Amino acid sequence: MVLDAYTTLATTETDPHRALTRLQDAIEIDPYNADLHHRAATILTQIGDYTAADRLIDRYNRRLTTAGLDTTSHHHAPP
Repeated sequence: MVLDAYTTLATTETDPHRALTRLQDAIEIDPYNADLHHRAATILTQIGDYTAADRLIDRYNRRLTTAGLDTTSHHHAPP
């Protein structure tokens, strides 16, 4: 699966910015994938970009709401 390839690339990437890019590419393919969003938000938090992490999760939750999907189990808490 294509998403698995992106996730593997992101997981094995030593540069967090490159890992984030891989995850962002995967999110474009599957914009409803909770795991991808949370992985990306975690990296953003780890590199200190808390605002971007919050915006990413907020956009994701809005996307779910617009699609009529439940957002209650999709909250991100920084590590």
